[in-house]
Amino acid sequence: MKLGLTPCTWQLQSAHNQLENKDVFTISPTGSGKTLTFWIPLLFNNGGITIIITPLNILSEKNRDEANAYGFPALDICAETATDEVFKVSRYSVTLILHDPERVLQDARFKKLWKCQTFTDNLFNITFDEGHCISEWGKDFRLLYSELGNLRWYLPAHIQFHAVSATMPPHILLDVQLKLHIRSYNLAKVVRSNDRPNIHLMVQEMKYPQNTYYDLA
Repeated sequence: MKLGLTPCTWQLQSAHNQLENKDVFTISPTGSGKTLTFWIPLLFNNGGITIIITPLNILSEKNRDEANAYGFPALDICAETATDEVFKVSRYSVTLILHDPERVLQDARFKKLWKCQTFTDNLFNITFDEGHCISEWGKDFRLLYSELGNLRWYLPAHIQFHAVSATMPPHILLDVQLKLHIRSYNLAKVVRSNDRPNIHLMVQEMKYPQNTYYDLA
């Protein structure tokens, strides 16, 4: 396999559902390998372009570097790199485009991309890394997160959404589904437990002064 990794069953399920042109929720604990669900479909989607929307620059940089290391050309479009030339290149010769929700909704050059048939014909899907932010941040912190569902009206019907998170309980998942205008009949969910049996809460009475470390010991 090109990635040099052996995927788990749940990672293959997520990738298969994406390749079946479904909207997908991938929910799995931190550190379990969710980003592999970004890369596996790229091996089988005939060179299609994936757009990854991330909440933090450091996540965009990490995904860009990892994608390039695996041989998938990736652009990290941020304030420093969002030049007219980069947007011209992105129409034809990249596999991944990474950026934040504010830029994808407000930058006029993205609006031109949505109208470019050469680009949209090759667009595979849009992946929302840390997808819970659509619900939790869109209320009062980064308001445009709550408007990402508007992408439905800009893009052709064949382009589906992939929301990825480690922290998406049922009420958050439903809210994200509503905000992204995801239709239940075309939705696939890959949900794994966040239970970590080696981590637990414990309450113990302190017997020593608070400025000592005896209780911790």
